[in-house]
Amino acid sequence: MSLESGQYIITSAFGGYGIGRRTIEDRSLMPKGIYVLPQDAESPWHVERLEDGTYKLKNKGDLVGSSIIGQLLAFLLPGGEIGATMNWTFRPDVKSGNPDAWVITEVGGHGRAWSVPDSNLHDIPHVVVKPLAVGLSEPPTFPPTEVFIFKKVDV
Repeated sequence: MSLESGQYIITSAFGGYGIGRRTIEDRSLMPKGIYVLPQDAESPWHVERLEDGTYKLKNKGDLVGSSIIGQLLAFLLPGGEIGATMNWTFRPDVKSGNPDAWVITEVGGHGRAWSVPDSNLHDIPHVVVKPLAVGLSEPPTFPPTEVFIFKKVDV
């Protein structure tokens, strides 16, 4: 099972909030944070499935990766992502029964995954990349803070 390339809206399984860049950002060319957005806010994503089965993601046209300290960022300048994880593996959340539910992990078996904070959603918290919390079951169980729903949209 894999996700096909295309345009998507990504929401968190924890609360159903949209994931993406803020609508208002500073004008610098510094990397921009990826956040849990306010209720009913959406930010379209471009998902590209690579030949090796991994993925690259873009939000507002810019590549998204994790910084060394685990923040999920959009990199506006080529080369700005040096040292960042830029390719991702998508693991289906089989236990949920939702074919659109995925856990997004770093390539290379580092055991780190996208995650949203489990509190203070009204503060527009930052999406982070942290050690994957997986339940010992078959199929594996993931907390809703680490599960993301991908809804395909027409371009």
